[in-house]
Amino acid sequence: MVTIKDIAKIAGVSKATVSKALNNKSDISKKTKKKIKKIAEEMGYIPNSIAKCLVEKKTYTIGLVLPYLGNPTTIERIKGINDSLFNYGFALIICFSEKQNQQNYIKEMISRKVDGIILTPIMNNLKEVEILTNKKIPFVLMSENIDEGSFDFVGDDDFYGGKIATDYLIKIGHKKIAYFGIGGNIYSDNQIKKGYIETLNEYGIEKKYIMENNFDKQRLKENIKEVMKEKITAIICWSDIMAIDVINNLNDYGVKVPEEISIIGYDNIDFLSIFHIPLTTVSQPNYEIGKQAAILIVEKIKNPDLKPKKIIFKPELIIRKTTKEVNNV
Repeated sequence: MVTIKDIAKIAGVSKATVSKALNNKSDISKKTKKKIKKIAEEMGYIPNSIAKCLVEKKTYTIGLVLPYLGNPTTIERIKGINDSLFNYGFALIICFSEKQNQQNYIKEMISRKVDGIILTPIMNNLKEVEILTNKKIPFVLMSENIDEGSFDFVGDDDFYGGKIATDYLIKIGHKKIAYFGIGGNIYSDNQIKKGYIETLNEYGIEKKYIMENNFDKQRLKENIKEVMKEKITAIICWSDIMAIDVINNLNDYGVKVPEEISIIGYDNIDFLSIFHIPLTTVSQPNYEIGKQAAILIVEKIKNPDLKPKKIIFKPELIIRKTTKEVNNV
C-alpha cells in the first residue's frame, strides 16, 4: 500500500508537506500541492481515513434517520444528501425507523460517533431532538418540522402546498372538496390540512371533509365510501402514493377519475406522470431538499454556534389529467 512516506520520497519533500498538500492546507504553494496530488494519484494513493479521524477526533460520517422507504421521493432526497456530502468528504449512514424505535436508532447513531444527524421526525414532538440536544450532536430536521422550538430545518412549505391545491380546485368549480391525510400529529399533514382549511374559509366554504388514518387500507376504503355518500367532487391527498390508492379504490366502486371525482396528489413522483391517468400533484424539489440538508449539517458541524436556519422551498402545482372542471356544484 502506498504511504505518505512513499509520496514524499518521489516528490522530494517532507511527509509533513505531503500531508498538508493532500489536506489542502493553505501554508504551502499551489504549485507544490498540484505536484504532490499528481504524484499521489499516479501512485494510486488512498488516504487512511481511520488515521485522519483519530487525529482530528471526527468520523466524517453523517447519520440519516428516516421513517420510511416506501415513498420514491425519499430516494431523491437521499441522493441529494449523498452527492453533497461526498463533495465535503463525509460518508452517509442510513437508518429507516418506525415510530416506536426512532429514538433507539438515534441513540445507535450517537454510539457510532457520527459527526451530525439529519432527521425526519415521525411525530411532531420534542422527544427525538431532546436526545440530540442533550448530547450536543449537531442535527438538521428534513421534510418534517416540529412546531415547538426553533431548529435547523430544510423542507417544503406544505401549508402553501395545501392552499394552492385547494385554490385551484375551487377556481375550476369544486365546492365539495375532501382532504385525505394520515393523522397522528405529523407536521406535513397538519400543514397541508391547515392550508386546505384556510383556503376553504377564504372562499366562504364552511363544509370541510377531513378524512384521516388513510395508511390503513380498511380505513381508506371506509373514508372513500363516506365521501361518495357526501357526493364529494374532489380529493386532495397527503401523498402521490395515497392518491393512487384512492384512485384504485374509486375504480373498484366504478367511480371515474376525473369525470366524477378529481384527485390531487402531493410529491410529484416521476413515474406517475406516465400513470394510466397522469396525476395532478403538488411538486416538491426533493433532490434539492436533500442537498441543502447536507450543506446545512456540514455548516453546523464546522460552526456549532450558528443560529438555527430554516430553508423552505415553495411547492408548485403540476396540472395533469386527474382533475377536471365542474359546473353548478
